[in-house]
Parts: sequence; structure tokens; C-alpha cells
Amino acid sequence: VAPPGQARPAWKVLRVLGNLLQLDGFDYVSSEEISDAIAWKRLQSQRPREWRLHTASMGDPGNGIDLEQVYELPIYRTDALVRRATALQSTADNPAPAAGINARQAERLGMKTGDRVAVHQDDGKIELPVRVDERVPDGCVHITAGNASSAGIGIAGMVRLVRN
Repeated sequence: VAPPGQARPAWKVLRVLGNLLQLDGFDYVSSEEISDAIAWKRLQSQRPREWRLHTASMGDPGNGIDLEQVYELPIYRTDALVRRATALQSTADNPAPAAGINARQAERLGMKTGDRVAVHQDDGKIELPVRVDERVPDGCVHITAGNASSAGIGIAGMVRLVRN
């Protein structure tokens, strides 16, 4: 939509401000270049990464394992309006809550995709299905945030997974 009167699109205003402040990354000349850059960043973020893990332990592992929680907040869980949109909640961009672990972690727990696991953090506890996902690094569990199923724990830090 063309801006009214002499108004300029927001990206152009931000580009000028960035240039005036001599900041890097404000050299785009079209909104398509910005879209392409965002798409490239998103593609890069989907690749496996190296994660820095906390060295703290939650104590005796007992019948579970201590892992660093890596979380994701899906785009359609970010605000009250989109959380109430049934059509958006049923898209692929809104994955069902699960405890994502790689195959090695799943083997240590004797679990497979679909099994149930208890996730403990401090005084909180939630139960989620397991999703075996090789993109999750060793020592980590990927938990989707922003839904009732994961609200009983925080969004970062050490957690203990215990087979139900």
C-alpha cells in the first residue's frame, strides 16, 4: 500500500536513520532486498548450531538426565490476538508442544517419538511427548514455549527429563 501524502515506508525511514548514525546493515535499496536478507537469516537459523551449555547440574540424575533447555516461541504464539486465531493455530508454523531430543539422548532414556516425558525445572514440572530430532544438539532439549503445556517451567536453563 502506498503511504499517504509525503510519508515514506518505515524501512526507508529506518534506513536513513541507520545511515545518519553510521550503523552497519542499513544499505538496502528496496523492500525486496530486506525480505531476501530476512529469508537468508531464517534459513541460517534452521541449521544446527553449537550451543554453550551451563555446567551446573541439577544433582543426582536418578532415572533422568539433566539437559540445557533450548526454547522456541512460534510466531503464532506471540500475542493475544494470534493465539485466538484458530486457523493460525493449526498451521505448520505452530508446532505442537514436545520435548525435542536427539537420538542419543532418546536412547539413554529408552524412548522414542511419541513417548511421554516429565520435564522438571526448579519447582515446576510439565509432561510432554518426546520428539526425536537430530537438529537438537547433545546435552539439550528443545521445548516449544508460549502454550499451556509448557507454562509450568521457565524458558531457559537446566531441566531434568524423566521417563514417565
